[in-house]
Amino acid sequence: MLNDEIDSFLKEVLSKKQKTDLGYLIYGYALCARSEGKSANYISLVTASVRFLLDYIKANDISSDVLDITAHHLRGFILHLHSVNRFATHPFAKPQDTKLTGHTINTYMRSLRAFWSWLKDEGIIKDNPFSLLRIPKAPKRIIPTFSDAQLKDLLAQVNTSSPEGFRNYSIISLLLDTMIRVSELITCRMEDLNLEGRSLKVWGKGSKERICM
Repeated sequence: MLNDEIDSFLKEVLSKKQKTDLGYLIYGYALCARSEGKSANYISLVTASVRFLLDYIKANDISSDVLDITAHHLRGFILHLHSVNRFATHPFAKPQDTKLTGHTINTYMRSLRAFWSWLKDEGIIKDNPFSLLRIPKAPKRIIPTFSDAQLKDLLAQVNTSSPEGFRNYSIISLLLDTMIRVSELITCRMEDLNLEGRSLKVWGKGSKERICM
């Protein structure tokens, strides 16, 4: 069923009656990404980034046909991102006075680059404007770690006298000891735990399996 949808979509796009509008192609990208086994979070990130660009394009009376979008337009979008307040378009959080971080801007542009690479791979475009574009690098910052006193205070807040409290204590300890992601933790099953080997098998980003000790 999914392959039929993809074939139908690509035939329509690549036919003489091309539908190369950015908004329409978001749907096609999501279909193909699902067939390639990309995670739902990754697909959501890329499609959200493309929709953000689409909003900018419409607001500035720029053609939304991907055949017309150039590196110049994408540079304009980068400048626009530098002027956007954090959570300005978030459906739930209130906008803040601070601007988007360098990490956020870098993530938006890398997501758009992935989308444009898909356009090129599928033969929808001949030239990729990202070949002429340099994406702003994300700033490198040292993430502060918890002090021993902070860890002690954190664990002291958990009431281990109840089953729920003991569970929460175990969760917090596991996260601190292994440094796995929360998304990795919630997908763990009992069969992934090796008590004798004191190890845990987790599925990480990109559907990569690894063992944590």
